[in-house]
Amino acid sequence: MAVLDSTRFFRLSYTFWTLLGINNNQTGWKKLYWIYGILINLFFPISFCCSLFVGLLQPQTFQEKLESVVVFISALSCCAQFLIYALKIKDIKEVDHILRKLDERILCNEEINIFEEMSSDIQNMTQFFGWSYLAVGVMAILSGISNMFQSQHRLLYSAWLPFDWHNSALAFCIAGSFQLLALFFCIAQNFADDSFPPISLRLLTGHLSCLEFRISTIGHRSFDHPYRIVTLQLSIQDQLALYE
Repeated sequence: MAVLDSTRFFRLSYTFWTLLGINNNQTGWKKLYWIYGILINLFFPISFCCSLFVGLLQPQTFQEKLESVVVFISALSCCAQFLIYALKIKDIKEVDHILRKLDERILCNEEINIFEEMSSDIQNMTQFFGWSYLAVGVMAILSGISNMFQSQHRLLYSAWLPFDWHNSALAFCIAGSFQLLALFFCIAQNFADDSFPPISLRLLTGHLSCLEFRISTIGHRSFDHPYRIVTLQLSIQDQLALYE
């Protein structure tokens, strides 16, 4: 029987969180990684939000103002959600320990079938999130490329930047690259943050189904009385672990 591992469904989120500077798994580079996390978040999401906010104060048409407000609120909410995960990352990692204990309790074929069905659902969810955010990234790239070939320089989003990008091709490329990288940063944040809750809930329902089946068989299988008592006690511990 293959080793069951529920924590593998979070590996992609942990990978993105590591690249985004909030998941420190290093032992000898903690201070360097901490500096990296602060700098990369200051340079991309925070400076991007500030750039959009200052851009709102500049003269714009009503349509441009409306688009800028929508983009600014989206970027700000993305940063706020990411900050919550950054503050709770240690608590999130505790979920891995709970899931490993619950995986060890899955022994019979019926529970393995429940786990495999759960795995299939989670893989479908991950693919849905992945393709959705990939489509957003591709559309952003195509939009950025089309803007580069227009007669008048135009950024993806109306924003203020501390240099004149209107009259210089190099400055315009730098400004466009900054917005594209900031956008990809936000996409990575959203993918990791948005995919984690539904995956966690599906894992919860899957392990609850395994626990329900385990408890239902205590009085029906030909187990001796001491074994039934031990199984019931372990099931109670599993239930308490799921409540955590």
